[in-house]
Amino acid sequence: MIFSKPRNQALLLFLAAALATTLTYLSKSDKDKQDLEKHVAKEIAENTIANFHQRFALSTEVLSAKSQAFCINPNETTLRETQEQWRLAMSDWQAVKIINFGPIKVNNLSWRLQFWPDKKNLVGRKIKSLLKSKDTIDHAKLKESSVVIQGLSALEYLLFDRTGAKLSHYQTNNDVSRQCELLQTVASLTHETADHLSNEWRANAEYLSVFVNTATITPETNMTGITTGTPPLTQLVESILANLETLKNDKLGAPLGLKSASGKTNAFLAEAWRSQHSLALVSANLNSVRQLLVNGELLGLTDFLIAKDHQALASRLLIQIDEIQVTLNTVDRPMTEAIHHDESRTALSKAHTDLTALITTLKRDIPVALNITLGFNDNDGD
Repeated sequence: MIFSKPRNQALLLFLAAALATTLTYLSKSDKDKQDLEKHVAKEIAENTIANFHQRFALSTEVLSAKSQAFCINPNETTLRETQEQWRLAMSDWQAVKIINFGPIKVNNLSWRLQFWPDKKNLVGRKIKSLLKSKDTIDHAKLKESSVVIQGLSALEYLLFDRTGAKLSHYQTNNDVSRQCELLQTVASLTHETADHLSNEWRANAEYLSVFVNTATITPETNMTGITTGTPPLTQLVESILANLETLKNDKLGAPLGLKSASGKTNAFLAEAWRSQHSLALVSANLNSVRQLLVNGELLGLTDFLIAKDHQALASRLLIQIDEIQVTLNTVDRPMTEAIHHDESRTALSKAHTDLTALITTLKRDIPVALNITLGFNDNDGD
């Protein structure tokens, strides 16, 4: 496999910086370096994971504000602005959803933020039914209602659906106040949930400390939503793997027809098909995985691999992610169109194959390198 000179230089710079950071840490006293794994986990939790949640909270806050502004003055401009903010919030959600442990496991908040896969179009059906009914739409009642009419999936329907999100519905429909009321309430509740998650990770030391100290706690699932007894980096790798399996099986495999016996493509199985934002979300998700591995200027999983004398494996992980991104960038049309276009479909199939290889690296090589045992992954479609 041949890479361009700039690509090789970037990789060498990464390895040099990562090695320097790790050596600096390892040069400290025995007391300071007593447990490198916990130190790495702590820096990942306090830096990348906390930042993922904070960014999502901020983008949903702006989305809620723009939804209100749109309903005050519904026109093409305010609708486009609200739609664009939804795309930003949905992209930020791709990072948060990778972390499938901690506060998001309490009360199953993930489903309240996104109801997907939605093979039976429950989101559209439930929202249309609610809008036609006389049921009261308010924050408290919606919070106790079905997850199907909550979160980013419901907002996508209200902002992008070809029939349900027509601007005329907000301008001239007799139920305009009702539709705007639902849009604003869902947006507000989505931000409330996102803000709760961010506050838990940043301000509640319980989540951070339990994540870091899981190796010394008796095996059980406590009220923090973190499986105790599992070493922190093992839990992180398992979380990344579960996310990548979903990426392979549902975000790419399902619309490409790779999950069905017939092999037929199905655009309606793509994530965010209404907004035509599916491929951008795949890319955002992979970018977030990369950020978790590197952890910016602080110690990350790749640094830990280098400290364990697995430099080649650390670089291979990043190369594999980057190659998938390069392939995805060659697709210049939405997923719903790409799966019916020969060249684009070939590129998506290659990305799917390369993603399978990345998952294999994480499953086969990481456990050996780090001397860890990965648990059962119910997202594994193989």
